[in-house]
Amino acid sequence: MKKSRGFTYIELLVVMAILAVAAVLLLGSLSVIYSSSAKSCAKSIVSALSECKVDAMSRTGNSYLLFYQTDEGMVLDYYRSGVLIPPETVVKKVLNVSWTDSNGTVHSAPTETMPLCFTFNRSTGSFLTLDESASAAGKTAGYGTGLYCRSIQVSGGSQTYTVTLVPATGRFGLELS
Repeated sequence: MKKSRGFTYIELLVVMAILAVAAVLLLGSLSVIYSSSAKSCAKSIVSALSECKVDAMSRTGNSYLLFYQTDEGMVLDYYRSGVLIPPETVVKKVLNVSWTDSNGTVHSAPTETMPLCFTFNRSTGSFLTLDESASAAGKTAGYGTGLYCRSIQVSGGSQTYTVTLVPATGRFGLELS
């Protein structure tokens, strides 16, 4: 009787096939997790914009929204009449976020020192410019005179969600890109 001194070629192929299947399943799961985080983040932005617009049109005092990325994730700070409503970390993962201004320039994720600021004109419902919104929030943005944010792109996994903004009317919506 012969003594076995290792693995046969067939055994190694079977193990490699099992590892390959496991890797594909794991990567697919990670993609779904990051895609759902991106969707959740984009939906939170739309929800916060909606609340901000309603407050800006119906209340006295300033209501504005700050959106930025930290090491812990994306954050939405919502202020009603100048008072911070408990800040919301939209998603605890760092996603790929960018935004496009009214000149078509694509910018990287907003930061805590230079957040995207949003507020609305009380009489028309339109968005104020980025610098006007920052001024209403008591911040100095320095984005440039007359610039608006036209869209925010949130990517995670294999999906990109776009929050589109129409400055003249104050409308906004969410779409899968």
